[in-house]
Amino acid sequence: MRCGEPSAQALVPFSPHTAEALAGEYHLVLVSRRGPRSGKSMSGELHLALNDTLHRYYLTALGGGWRHRGDRPLYGWAKLEGEVGLATAGTPLESPDSAQPGVVTELDSLGEGFRLRLGYRPMFDGGWNELTVTTVSPTGFAGHWESSLGMTDYRAAGYLCAERVSPPA
Repeated sequence: MRCGEPSAQALVPFSPHTAEALAGEYHLVLVSRRGPRSGKSMSGELHLALNDTLHRYYLTALGGGWRHRGDRPLYGWAKLEGEVGLATAGTPLESPDSAQPGVVTELDSLGEGFRLRLGYRPMFDGGWNELTVTTVSPTGFAGHWESSLGMTDYRAAGYLCAERVSPPA
């Protein structure tokens, strides 16, 4: 798969229908442009599935209880090889559990567009890996990624490409 750096802007507006249409299996490539692994890449499988209503609109808050928070139309899991400097604290990427998936999505239709978070776990000062979609096509999507280790100066960033392997079941 040929992977080039896409535009820097998040794809906005981004409709819920467009996000839901991204359900399926992909070959994902992440390329590092900033951080300790600049110039390196990682690749592997990314699986995105439609979220059920509860997990789409509600989160289990720190301290217990469900709280309405945002729109997460898809959830997923990934198996990646290589090293680009992603933060590792959080949920294992391979987790297919819809209650605590390895990949969480967030949709802000008019503000920040569609984002994927790898290994996401709600924490006050934890690390994060965020992928922002900037381009969508019938064969996949592309964008930029950024990683941080929370309350430190550590930052890594780059671009990504995801090529569809199969549509949703």
